[in-house]
Order: sequence, then C-alpha cells, then structure tokens
Amino acid sequence: MPSSALTAAIAAFASDPASTKWNTTDDIGGCWAASHAFALTLRDFGVSARFRRFVNLPGLRTDRQHTIEVDGLIVDSTAQQHEASAPFPLVEPVAAYMARGFVPADIEICAVCGNGTPSHECHGLQADPGWYARRALAALLQELGLS
Repeated sequence: MPSSALTAAIAAFASDPASTKWNTTDDIGGCWAASHAFALTLRDFGVSARFRRFVNLPGLRTDRQHTIEVDGLIVDSTAQQHEASAPFPLVEPVAAYMARGFVPADIEICAVCGNGTPSHECHGLQADPGWYARRALAALLQELGLS
C-alpha cells in the first residue's frame, strides 16, 4: 500500500498537464523523461525513490524500460504503451511488474539520477533530463578528442 505522500505525488503527477502526454496507448516511448518528471514530483513531496531499468517486452520500439521504484513498488508512467488497460501511472510491487515479463536490465544505471553512462559522476536529480544527455555527449566528445 503506497504511503500518503506517495499517493499524493502520484495524483499530482497524473493530473499535471505536462505529464498527460504519457497517458497513451501509442508507442511513443518517453519512459526516461517520464521517470524523471515523476522523480521530480516525488522530490517535491519528500518521497525517496530510485531509478530502475528493465529489459523491455518484445515488440516495443526500445530495448529498455525506465521506471521508478518507491518502497518496493514500481511506478511505470508509460505502461499503457505495453498494456492498454494499465492505469496511469501503473503502480505495483516489483515482483508483480517482473511477472509481466520485465527483467532487470544487464546495464546498470544510477539509482539517484537514472544515468546509464559508465563511471558517470552523479550530480543528483536535475530538473532538465536533457542535462544528462548533454553531459554524456560532452564526455564522449572529450574522450574521442573532438572537443
């Protein structure tokens, strides 16, 4: 059973017009951005969470699925893309989520910020998810001697 703070955060996220774009059965992706948006909402409500990455179900356009875990519950804001009848967001125990066919991905990500870049330096949860991509690109360019 979700805590009252988690329940309030879920309600706030689900009713936020900026979040409703993920309330769709269309395969639009967006699990990483949706997870960040939800993590920021959780932070506003004082709820601790961690990012999780799972192998996606067959037939979906991406090979990995990002979610948020809070107190043993997975919160999947893009679940309707793989199961049309799923609520927005889907909230269920990790074991139930895995019973759907999701298995933890073999690529580790930072539980704090969701970054999957090897040996990244975590700067905590940033309000702009693009910040992570820009930092990863800058690091790659530097590593290749192109910056």
